[in-house]
Amino acid sequence: MKKERIHDMTTGDPKKLIFKFMLPLMGGNFLQQLYTVADAMIVGKGVGVTALAAIGATDWIYWFMMWAAFGFGQGFSVLITFYFGAKEYDQLKKSVNMSIILSIATGAVLALIGICAAGPILSLLNTPDNIFGYAKTYVTIMYAGIFVVMMYNIAACILRALGDSSTPFIALLISSLSNIGLDLLFILAFKWGIGGAAVATIVAQTVSCIYCFNKIRKISILKSEKEDWKLDKPILRQLWRKGLPSAFQYAIIAIGGIVVQYALNTLGFIYVAGFTATNKLYGVLEAISLAVGNAMMVYTGQNYGAGSKERIKKGTRVALILGAVASVSIGVIMILFGKNILLLFISAEAEVAGQVLDIAYKYLFIMSIMLFALYALNTYRNILMGLGKVWIAVTAGVVELILRAVMAVLVVTIIGAAGIYFVEIAAWLGAAVLLFAAYCVVMRKLEI
Repeated sequence: MKKERIHDMTTGDPKKLIFKFMLPLMGGNFLQQLYTVADAMIVGKGVGVTALAAIGATDWIYWFMMWAAFGFGQGFSVLITFYFGAKEYDQLKKSVNMSIILSIATGAVLALIGICAAGPILSLLNTPDNIFGYAKTYVTIMYAGIFVVMMYNIAACILRALGDSSTPFIALLISSLSNIGLDLLFILAFKWGIGGAAVATIVAQTVSCIYCFNKIRKISILKSEKEDWKLDKPILRQLWRKGLPSAFQYAIIAIGGIVVQYALNTLGFIYVAGFTATNKLYGVLEAISLAVGNAMMVYTGQNYGAGSKERIKKGTRVALILGAVASVSIGVIMILFGKNILLLFISAEAEVAGQVLDIAYKYLFIMSIMLFALYALNTYRNILMGLGKVWIAVTAGVVELILRAVMAVLVVTIIGAAGIYFVEIAAWLGAAVLLFAAYCVVMRKLEI
């Protein structure tokens, strides 16, 4: 197992296990953001602010599909962590194989829906005319590649469920370097414009997908014969019961973001461009948070399968301390150097560059001082997922949707532009409080 990089997290020091597991996850999250940022920087500088705003106008509608794909993979992997922690390797193998089959079918459906819906959704959101064409081109190509995203996500989730966070990191390192190189080639050399950025991202994700599946194929406890791929209805039902709610919770969070995008579009092109610049740093802000959260989902799932309640409690304390230190550190860095970082996305020649920068930094400043709420939210959400309490995470997602929607409506009708900066913060705080309360209740009643 050591040679294959898979790790049992049911024994040993929780602090060392979680920290060691989260480091590659954190690196992977930063790498994902690297090529997201690279897209934005090269498009913003090489094509212009209008193209940058177009990418921003598609963020939430793309993440609607992207997070649904991620949610399915994460939900499927919950069952895999249970069986690995319980040392039930026959069931583990079946759950992995059935997860792959479900992911193939789901990824194809998501891609088809996305391609067909791209234009109508952009129209429904009142996307400004001067960026509509760019936005439609970009998001249609990205939707076409959602199948690859789905397959990479399930491969990475399988590996992480077995305690291997290093292989997905290496895959992302390779794909990130590929993505940046292809961005420069397609956008600056070939002059493919915003479409080139989308194609570069899909090709890079394909590379990471192939790498991860090649590693899975070599894991001894997952070696399968032809008969192991026969549909197992009980396993498929269990996977679907965990995957569908997980995908749903991420999808409804994205719907809340779509509502916010609608409010942004009503405020005009300058606000769209400013928020786009800051949102390209959103992933950087939460990269450590997602790493801690994903580490805790695997750690919790394995220890729940092994029947160790006390280890789950110890792990939770470790995760919260790590989150507190990280959120304060990142927040301070962004407050001090945020303007300089944001200038990387905004062409100095643009007539509205100063206005865009002011809006972007104000949004970044507010998010930075409230970052602790996002870190608590992701920690408790993933612990509850690891315990199999997927519907609690769904409920928290609904709370986020409601708060974003209510705040966005207030921005459009009553508060005005000043309120748009606090929409995301309200969603973080509301969901974090709910998840903390749910964690306390679940742990008090948990009998393992």
